[in-house]
Amino acid sequence: MDRSSISNNLSATRAALHENEARYRLLTEALPQYVWTTDGQGKIDYCNRHFLEFCGLTPEEIQAGRIWELIHPEDVRAVREKAKRSHAAGEPFEHEYRVRRAADGEYRWHLAHAEQFTDAEGKTRWLGVGIDVTSRKQIEMELREANERLNGILGSISESFMVIDREWRLQYVSQRVLESTGKSWPELRGRVLWDVFPEAAQTAFRSGYEKVMRERTPHTFEVHSVQVHGGDGHYQVHAYPTPDGISALVSDATERNRAEEVRSRLAAIVDSSDDAIVSKDLNGIVTSWNVGATHLFGWRPEEIIGKSILTIIPPELQSEEPAILASLRSGRKIDHYETVRIRKDGTRVQVSVTISPVRDSAGRIVGASKIARDIGEHLRMQEAMIQSEKLAATGRMAAAIAHEINNPLEAVTNLAYLVSTDPTLSDAGRKYAGVLMEEIGRVSDVAKQSLGFFRDGKKPGPFDICELLDSVVGLYRPLFDKKGIQLTRNYSDGCTIFGSSAEIRQVFANLVRNAIDAVEPGGRVQLRVGSSPTGMRRVLVADNGRGIAPQTRGRLFQPFVTSKGAAGNGLGLWVSHGIVRKHGGAIRVRTCDVPGRSGTVFAVWLATTNVRAQNAASSTPTFTMRHRLAS
Repeated sequence: MDRSSISNNLSATRAALHENEARYRLLTEALPQYVWTTDGQGKIDYCNRHFLEFCGLTPEEIQAGRIWELIHPEDVRAVREKAKRSHAAGEPFEHEYRVRRAADGEYRWHLAHAEQFTDAEGKTRWLGVGIDVTSRKQIEMELREANERLNGILGSISESFMVIDREWRLQYVSQRVLESTGKSWPELRGRVLWDVFPEAAQTAFRSGYEKVMRERTPHTFEVHSVQVHGGDGHYQVHAYPTPDGISALVSDATERNRAEEVRSRLAAIVDSSDDAIVSKDLNGIVTSWNVGATHLFGWRPEEIIGKSILTIIPPELQSEEPAILASLRSGRKIDHYETVRIRKDGTRVQVSVTISPVRDSAGRIVGASKIARDIGEHLRMQEAMIQSEKLAATGRMAAAIAHEINNPLEAVTNLAYLVSTDPTLSDAGRKYAGVLMEEIGRVSDVAKQSLGFFRDGKKPGPFDICELLDSVVGLYRPLFDKKGIQLTRNYSDGCTIFGSSAEIRQVFANLVRNAIDAVEPGGRVQLRVGSSPTGMRRVLVADNGRGIAPQTRGRLFQPFVTSKGAAGNGLGLWVSHGIVRKHGGAIRVRTCDVPGRSGTVFAVWLATTNVRAQNAASSTPTFTMRHRLAS
């Protein structure tokens, strides 16, 4: 019930009083409002049933003034003062205050209205009517609180927020708008939007706003280089229709676009990297996987993202992962950690891993970024260098030993010569002295050849390959004899080639030694020298040994690949291949490991003149195994 209703009820009540007291009582008892009367001093002398039920007091207690005990302590003073002023001036009393309800002790808001009237005896009295307005007050308070919260939210955001009616007049603006325009809200209230912002903003925003106003549907659009917040930039506008117009949120997207550009560039760098770049959360679940990771590990992003990083970690190393995650949670970075990982096909790869913690915008560690690099080839080359250095050291040691042997060997040779020419020797002694001279000569040849393998002071030039092969055979003669190997030599079409005789001797020493190791006792080895259609000299080293296994053939000229097991170091053919290519030649192999037909043939093409690799490489040599050495 509103104030006009109260006034109407008062008028009706006053009329009833003038008629008769009985009708007045009947009327007030039937009203749903609280009705009371007071004397000229404000003392209540009557209240209706509804009033009594609410207060829970007897008429005598109310007349004694206990009604003031029911008014909320915070409201008592205001009610007394206003009632005093109304009585003194004879003006109507109207006020909202809280009164405690007897049924549950709850304070309820009441709107009380009282006016003076003259009773039948001519005395001045007051007639009051009150209604419960608690529901309205709660709604008003909720609306006020909601408005305060909304104003607080809109005032705290960094974006510009506006409410505009259908006439393009501002109905509300956020604090950001006031700051950007330099005006107060009273200055902007009711102003036309286009009169507030610069002309550049008018042109850019107008079409978007008109679309929302015309179609009555939300619309999001972007504007570039518009002065809205005091500078040029990139802005995003979210405009929504309202019953009376539109609301618009304008946010500065300049930094966001720059961040997106940085992210795009970073993503391009990550995708183009040859290294594997992977990210994971603190539970070890893969969250990103670049192209380099696919190349290194074989897994495609859709196959691995969402799975545990343990997928690529060998079982025996998975115990390391908790320690790695603990280190990341504490903010520590792991640099160049060398370990082993598993590819999709099950093969293992040696990698160097750098792991860094990833933080969110608040600085909290939320995951890790991992960069993995294949270091297998690097380690193999490193090992090759170590082995090469070992071989070089062995060669230097052998040369030093050979050099030291030469001095006493010369003395032994001279003494043996003197003994062999002694006229007092018997025939048997002279025979033994001749054998001694032959063996000393053999030892001298071995020492000279050992020096020749390491030190060759001659410049590259023409030399006789047939003589070189014979010297190699002489070097390994004891091995041939020990295994009873049948050696066949077939030299034709000339023997002259061009190059370093010491280096070429090392090539054929490796090939002949491999042939000796491959055959069984009583086996056969064949050396053949001839000419090829390209004009180069072709040298074959063939054996009827066990052959080379298929899994080894394709990698035969790589370092540390051997078919001899623990007996070989896998460097001889790799070194030989490099020497032959250095001389502009080529080396090929044909092999068979089928029992009864097994055997291996190495073919080496060498230039007869000073021809470098670029000329020889123009025609790749090929050959077929036209002969087979029977077991």
